[in-house]
Amino acid sequence: MRILKVTGRDELSLQEQIKKEYGDKAIIITSQEEKKKNLFGIKSKSVWNMTIAVEDNEVEILPPLDLKVQDNRPKRIESRPSVEARPKAKEQNYKVEYRSSIPRNPQAYSKIEPEPQSGTVGMLRKILKEEGIEDEVLEEIFSKAHGDDLDSVSRSIYHTLNKLMPKFHHDLPKINFFIGPTGVGKTTTIAKLTALKVLQEKKKIVLLTADTYRIAAVEQLRTYADILGVPIETIYDDTEIEEYLEKWQDVDHIFIDTAGRSHKNLEQLSELERLLLKCEEKQIFLVLNMSTAYRDIQNIVDIYEEITTDFALIITKLDETDAIGNLMNITFCTKKPIAYITTGQNVPNDIEKFENLQYVKLLIGRLNYE
Repeated sequence: MRILKVTGRDELSLQEQIKKEYGDKAIIITSQEEKKKNLFGIKSKSVWNMTIAVEDNEVEILPPLDLKVQDNRPKRIESRPSVEARPKAKEQNYKVEYRSSIPRNPQAYSKIEPEPQSGTVGMLRKILKEEGIEDEVLEEIFSKAHGDDLDSVSRSIYHTLNKLMPKFHHDLPKINFFIGPTGVGKTTTIAKLTALKVLQEKKKIVLLTADTYRIAAVEQLRTYADILGVPIETIYDDTEIEEYLEKWQDVDHIFIDTAGRSHKNLEQLSELERLLLKCEEKQIFLVLNMSTAYRDIQNIVDIYEEITTDFALIITKLDETDAIGNLMNITFCTKKPIAYITTGQNVPNDIEKFENLQYVKLLIGRLNYE
């Protein structure tokens, strides 16, 4: 895979050219508008810098456009060959700048001398650490980073990140449990997912709540159920669940809210285990807060794995942090797929399916090569 960057006068022309030349084969990594200044420091016209990743056999010199490769490093005074005289794109190394996401188009490329691997790896490691990725996770990521140039190292990081994240298939079974510590937002998350299934997918949903420890939680979920027009039942004893499953056997999904358990309260956790054992075919979601410290995540996961090892993850409250590296930490710690993420309190808008590739692109997009 080759990482390529160009600049152009506007975003639209770059997008159109990428679509024309590569179609859907290009992985869009970054897009950024840059304001140019004249000699007096006054802003003049802006340009767009865009970066994509394409397979090596897709890279070729494109017809001349009003585009150019931009190298932000200090310039040396030297003569440069014309575009026509330069070697083919796939035989070159390029300076890469990652930031956010959108398309761009390669047309003329400048050959750049590769930086030493130690400097490149050190710079990338520092940036990912600032995103909140733990040292042991970084060791795993960079243990497979080979090469002595930005292209090789960034490509290796891209593939390693993607392989480290298990994929979740969003074909939910009938019975779905939501478990997790107190305060992570399970009840609101269930309301969001219910709204998603009812309003967008036209599914028949029934809510069961076993969270009788907090009356407010039952009433909160009941309010959402009334708004969405879905039935809700309260489980006071784990033996009642079989009755409700029989009663609602014709619905598409049954979402079961459980009481928030402190991972240090073994008695409460044993009650949860008995409830889970009442159903054979089920999906269990462990709901975790994005801002939870890595050490606490490890402790929480260790305790819940004594109850069940067959679960996927829902990560909440991504809107409360700018550092997105903890998602990588959580995946690395649990070795479990992330199914959904939530990004706010609005029901049903602030929930979405987690896409591994999208996250990897976003994380790579946080890298800045100066």
